[in-house]
Amino acid sequence: MCWGNYEGPHDCDVPLETIWPLICQANVGGFVLPFANARHAHEFKVLGKPPLAADQVSVAMLICPLL
Repeated sequence: MCWGNYEGPHDCDVPLETIWPLICQANVGGFVLPFANARHAHEFKVLGKPPLAADQVSVAMLICPLL
């Protein structure tokens, strides 16, 4: 979970791997994830663990609109 916007790796945030199982339980159709932004690149390996529900999708952003 990203707690702020700062120029640098967000490797001191709550690890996505820790909260991803809980996030996957959300009643939503998809998740938009800013992996094109280098500050979150280390989190990419978490996708698929656990797998999303059949009616959910993940959208890995290719361009981060916050840059």
